[in-house]
Amino acid sequence: CIPIPIPSGDPRIPSRPDSCIPAFRSAPACGTGYSAFNFGGESNKREQINSLTAFLDLGQVYGSDEKLALNLRNLTSDAGLLRVNTQFRDNGRELLPFHSLQVQMCATRRRVTNNTNAREVPCFIAGDGRVDENIALTSIHTLFVREHNRLARQLKRLNPHWDSETLYQEARKIMGAYTQ
Repeated sequence: CIPIPIPSGDPRIPSRPDSCIPAFRSAPACGTGYSAFNFGGESNKREQINSLTAFLDLGQVYGSDEKLALNLRNLTSDAGLLRVNTQFRDNGRELLPFHSLQVQMCATRRRVTNNTNAREVPCFIAGDGRVDENIALTSIHTLFVREHNRLARQLKRLNPHWDSETLYQEARKIMGAYTQ
């Protein structure tokens, strides 16, 4: 853990003594890193262990356990879609759904007004809990969800007889192929 201290009096995040923003770095893989026994002039890069899964399966999008994977799916539709935000859109484009947790560690503490009700912006949910760590990760997660849903809709158009599970799994296979 390499926490980032919150300065006292920060107007964006209420702080208390010794409060921080949690930041974590995964452990290095054994046998990687710079070594005094490096023969031949080759650099031996330090590699990180993937803390979610060892497979290139887009676990960061689909989740690495069954409970989370089901929570990320739109089970009310027969189109094989991933769940998206029901309150906000980006010029008509889908956004990540909000997390259901009441504790909002990632919230900006900024109030947004929606239909005259000011409220705190909640955390997003994705297959990887670090989705809110920075805007780049949030953007990548959003793009992957949009692409999965685009593929699922196209597959449904081409194969109207496919059920929701088949559409979801086939779109997921294509997404996995992109990644691999």
